[in-house]
Amino acid sequence: MYDLIHEKNLIAKNENHLLNKDILDNTDQVICISNKTKKDLIEIYGISNNKISVIHLGSDHLDNNNDLNNFKIEKPFLIFVGSRKKYKNFISLLKCISLSDKIKKNFDLVVFGDEKISFDEKKLIDELKLGPMKIYFESGDDYKLRNFLKQSTGFVFPSLDEGFGLPILESMRNNCPVFCSDIEVFKEVAANSAEYFDPLDIENMKFKLEESIFSPSKLENLKKLGYKRSLNFTWSECALKTLNVYKKFTN
Repeated sequence: MYDLIHEKNLIAKNENHLLNKDILDNTDQVICISNKTKKDLIEIYGISNNKISVIHLGSDHLDNNNDLNNFKIEKPFLIFVGSRKKYKNFISLLKCISLSDKIKKNFDLVVFGDEKISFDEKKLIDELKLGPMKIYFESGDDYKLRNFLKQSTGFVFPSLDEGFGLPILESMRNNCPVFCSDIEVFKEVAANSAEYFDPLDIENMKFKLEESIFSPSKLENLKKLGYKRSLNFTWSECALKTLNVYKKFTN
């Protein structure tokens, strides 16, 4: 179980949200990728605590890629990774940046993911007058993502809800400081290794970014803390714990 965001959205609309009830009732064990997902699973479906295992994801899947210098952006830049729809809160990031002449003047923004820029996004970017900042909408493989993370001044993750937050680990593993929403699951993943902001308050987001991205000492500290934290999350441990769950029901 990665997350229960869909169920929570249905609850907010007063619609039937027990989409997986029959499956879960007949399941011996559920693997959740975070304690927050486990908490949501118990709250929404009433699953017994002893029927759930929490196994975190890993951070080391980008380690074997070599650096490639072709993906260069001359100006310092911030990076946003992944889907930009709804609860991902990308629009709030654009609005935050629009309020800061200091950020717009000194940084560009890389938006990395498979989604192409939409008409509404183009319109909003024009309305917000984000120049002189340039926004690069990029897509590609882990090779390209790793290169951008290593060059970026910081990864910004303003999401309102997640089941885990893998881009946080990817960033920390590649010495990219993390600036993210002050939500429970992100604190489970990043602990004290990220700078947190209120994702519903663009003024607070702006203040937190300006306070850190212009401070070399803060950025360096976030890099050190983040990399150290990322070492706690490996795919070998994830695989071993998953295997052990299966073994309980095959012996």
